[in-house]
Amino acid sequence: MMFATLRAKITGFLFDPVETFRSSRTDEPIAVFSCFGILLLFFAGMTAVLEFLMMGAIYLLAAGMTHPAGSSPGGPTDPLLGMMVLFPITVFFFLAVGGVVVMLAFGVWTHAWVYLLGGRNGGMMTGYAVMYSAIPGLLLGWIPLVGILAPFWSVALLFFGIRELQGMSNGRAAAVVAISVIIPVILLVLIFIFMLVAATATPGFTPAFGG
Repeated sequence: MMFATLRAKITGFLFDPVETFRSSRTDEPIAVFSCFGILLLFFAGMTAVLEFLMMGAIYLLAAGMTHPAGSSPGGPTDPLLGMMVLFPITVFFFLAVGGVVVMLAFGVWTHAWVYLLGGRNGGMMTGYAVMYSAIPGLLLGWIPLVGILAPFWSVALLFFGIRELQGMSNGRAAAVVAISVIIPVILLVLIFIFMLVAATATPGFTPAFGG
């Protein structure tokens, strides 16, 4: 039953997001949380599998370079064998736990702007919009190249979700989405630049380019 509901939600948000959000106003919280949780575990699992395959390819490449045919085993590839198993498991738990934390934080952050801009239908409706808007990223975000497009779909869904579930105008819903998304992105870019500058300013750091 849950998987049938999940399939219907995915199809609805793909082909008719406005009507799907309207029909989601009466969804039970457990159903919304379950849909999000299943997709989060799917995303974490598929990302872990992809990491395992990548680590396996690196291990085989390193083994071929350090253990030519007829040579004895052992050597620098042995740590990679452990990482090949440990790293994907770490990625899975990091994404599963981190996904819940990020979703809660982003939900609270987004609802603060919803409230400031006039939304009065409650934090649960904002939570529904945020969790349902994550569907594209959780469904496709693990796929190389294709995953790059998922955030744009999610932003569009967040706009429709805020507008329909909070009963806000197009302008106010767009403002909520713009503020709640753009400010964190700017902060992440600034943090990245700061870390890059700090790394290049470290004594002994030598750029990989230049004469």
